[in-house]
Amino acid sequence: TKMVFWKRKEKEIIYYLNRSKIETAGCISAMISINNPREGLLVDEIDSVINSGSSNFAASFYNFEEDSSILFTSARINSKKDNPGDYLFCEIYESQKSNEKWSKPKSLGSPINTFVHEGTPAVSTNRQNLYFTRWSGTKENGVREIYMSKYFNGQWLQPMKLNENVNMPGYHSMQPALLAEENVLFFASNRPEGYGKTDIWYCVMDEFGSAGVAENLGPLINTSEDDVSPYY
Repeated sequence: TKMVFWKRKEKEIIYYLNRSKIETAGCISAMISINNPREGLLVDEIDSVINSGSSNFAASFYNFEEDSSILFTSARINSKKDNPGDYLFCEIYESQKSNEKWSKPKSLGSPINTFVHEGTPAVSTNRQNLYFTRWSGTKENGVREIYMSKYFNGQWLQPMKLNENVNMPGYHSMQPALLAEENVLFFASNRPEGYGKTDIWYCVMDEFGSAGVAENLGPLINTSEDDVSPYY
């Protein structure tokens, strides 16, 4: 019993030692970046029209030609306004930029947004296919799955859950990202045979929107921790 206990403690010590090395390296990298800023790169916070509510994240271009429209995830007042109580749900919003100012975000509405959480949108360059995450419950006991909706006759059609190559039963799949040609879908998942808690995977998509067998991006990308939020 003592031997098993000490083996477990030794494993924990090695784990936290490696974590501390990674965190330290991150701090050093940040200090180097501060002292040596990249020329021509300017980062500004978008104004409160976009950054409102309790969270705003996972922005992606909706108009690729002019970079004048974005989709993003937000939990804000009046989100799911027909739902009783004060609980804020995440849903997908659109905002357009004109004269360097962003318009008041507009919810994509039904059938994209429902009475569970929706977010992390990724739209194809021709704006015909929208991939996103739909989730409910807690991280431990909830469900996180990737859906796709097609744009037809001026509206988004009822989303369809991607097949089990992406949405493996019993595991989370989330945060889709597309290759420019849209034939490869990247996503994060805690499915087995990965390198860590959550890894980044990819599937080749066919012309009908069906996903091929999921492939792990490997140890150069994925670590023993959570690797999430792919963006190509």
